[in-house]
Amino acid sequence: KAENIFWQVAGSTTLHTTAHMEGTILCATAIVFQTGSSLNGKALAQTEVTLDAATIVTKKESRRRALAPRQLDEALPVVDLGTAGDFAILTKTGVTTTGVTSVTGDMGTSPIAATALTGFDLTMHSSTTYSTSDLVTGQIFAASYTSPTPSKMTTAISDMETAYTDAAGRVDPDYLNLGAGIIEGMTLAPGLYKWGSSVGFTNLKFKGNCVG
Repeated sequence: KAENIFWQVAGSTTLHTTAHMEGTILCATAIVFQTGSSLNGKALAQTEVTLDAATIVTKKESRRRALAPRQLDEALPVVDLGTAGDFAILTKTGVTTTGVTSVTGDMGTSPIAATALTGFDLTMHSSTTYSTSDLVTGQIFAASYTSPTPSKMTTAISDMETAYTDAAGRVDPDYLNLGAGIIEGMTLAPGLYKWGSSVGFTNLKFKGNCVG
């Protein structure tokens, strides 16, 4: 399942035109979704997320303790997303979209203000604690919104950083730096994948159950 797949990337992540990905992306820098690309999962970036007519779908599973695929058979520690798991997209420095993007799930950014959420034509809710957009099926949060949103976002970002550190610290991944980050056309089996570089692809297949 998508919630059992984790991608820990020390560089940037690029989904090229029409590429599809499953799982949670824990990225140390930026995540770029090129035209028509899609993700069934979560995009958690420690800088920004850029979308171009992209589609992102996630299940809202608050404070869920997700299992890495190999844990189905072995007693490995979990990658705990904490409150970061409440978001389809979570960033530190904003989200930009062009084209007809579709996001199913909540979106948030912190510590940067809502002005870094561009292309979404935001509508502020009367509570001023969140906003909405025709492109997002869910709520949108930023550090500049009314309390308790700033505290909520600080916690979510901290949980994202903790989850990234946990994944990065795994000393026994199934695959390390596969293809030097160029995984175009590969078929990926279940397991824990780690890269110390950027990752990019257009065509990718998953072996096993990747149904969300």
